[in-house]
Amino acid sequence: FLYSQQGPEDASLLGVAIPLLMLVRLPVGMDQELILRLQSITTKLSSVLLDFLGVAHIAHGNVMQLAKRELFVAEACSGIQSVFTLGFIACLCVAYFRRKLWLLPIYSVVAVFLAVVGNVVRVSMIAIADTWFARDLSTGWPHELLGYAILCVAVLFLWSFDNLIICVFHRFRVVNFGYFEPERNPLIDRYNQILQHEDRPRPFSWSPTERWIKIGRLRFGFMSMAICFMLASTVTALQLELPGRGGLEGFMSNGIMFEPPVDLFKDQLAHLQVKSHESTRGGENPRLGKNANQWHSQYGQIQAEIVVSQTYLGWHEFCYCYKGNDWNLIDRRMVDDASASSNGSETTIPIAYATFFKAGQKHGYLFYSAVCANGEFVYPPEQAGRLQMRFDRFNRDSAREPMAMIQLWIPTNGALSEQTIDSLRKDFFRIRKLVALEAAKQTIAIPSQGEFNDL
Repeated sequence: FLYSQQGPEDASLLGVAIPLLMLVRLPVGMDQELILRLQSITTKLSSVLLDFLGVAHIAHGNVMQLAKRELFVAEACSGIQSVFTLGFIACLCVAYFRRKLWLLPIYSVVAVFLAVVGNVVRVSMIAIADTWFARDLSTGWPHELLGYAILCVAVLFLWSFDNLIICVFHRFRVVNFGYFEPERNPLIDRYNQILQHEDRPRPFSWSPTERWIKIGRLRFGFMSMAICFMLASTVTALQLELPGRGGLEGFMSNGIMFEPPVDLFKDQLAHLQVKSHESTRGGENPRLGKNANQWHSQYGQIQAEIVVSQTYLGWHEFCYCYKGNDWNLIDRRMVDDASASSNGSETTIPIAYATFFKAGQKHGYLFYSAVCANGEFVYPPEQAGRLQMRFDRFNRDSAREPMAMIQLWIPTNGALSEQTIDSLRKDFFRIRKLVALEAAKQTIAIPSQGEFNDL
């Protein structure tokens, strides 16, 4: 609609809608992936800066280990100092100062760069204050004040960049020093048209030709929206109709692939000791899934939970679930089975491993994976929410395969040692193998179409 309208100085009011783009969340989880990547970049650059300043630290994942404490980059960079805040201000500059829309990607890149630099300065200042002055700037009003101050500096740099754009891409003007009108240079006219708006204001009144052009623009906009909606609906319908290898319809009305026995892990794990078991069906415990089996376990004084949830149509990313329960995601990566490679056997399919942090020095460690009905392991996505996951839904061999998700969740009041984490990792590979063998043994025969309709 704004594209079809015009003002006294604008050929189109499309620029007014630019700031509204920041209200739309990036599709297919790309905002989460962007945050994780920027946190990793911030950690590495902060480590370089702290090395230069002589501050003792160890950077591990998205955690900065200082002399007396751990500094989580996800916690230090949360709040107002983010790429989305500066991205909105960049869009606001383009709209308010009436910059050409093709400059918007350049403004966005500069906003991301300034956000990274601001976060690096912020993390470094928190580490310096803790190491040199024994002051905690990671919480409370000092943390907020530091964030607002760095944001103001970043906004000033963005404003300076806008002035740089005007200085570099200035408008050429032809000055007449004589009595004759100078000849117009078509190259200069084209350059001015691309970079700047026209000097003379446009009248509000439209000629019949301009009116039909504006109406045509408006119709084109509505037709484009309708076509996009129809394409999205068609793709969704085709996606739902694609018959995977069995699909969820291949299971009974209780929606489970197999029934895990209570003693599935009894005397089978090297370090974890199973204490009790509980089973939930039909969504009795939404936190665990529609159908879940939970084994309460213990490793020394550490409490752990083994959960098998089913049935999912494709990989289920647990990181988002725990983030919804106020856990801050620190790092998420894939982990291989080191014992398999050391024995000279084939490298097994890796598992997903994530670490979390919550206020009060609470840590969380999550190992999770998935198995299919025939006992095959599922290769985890390299990044949660990556674009390829969305296209994998059309892969009839993997993405639409019914799966049982397996997780080992360990919440603690302090950080675990690398040796303890390695022991838990080995036990989880054993857990996944036992679940896969049980699933392959109890594979339920797929009912016929008539039986499925009766169900």
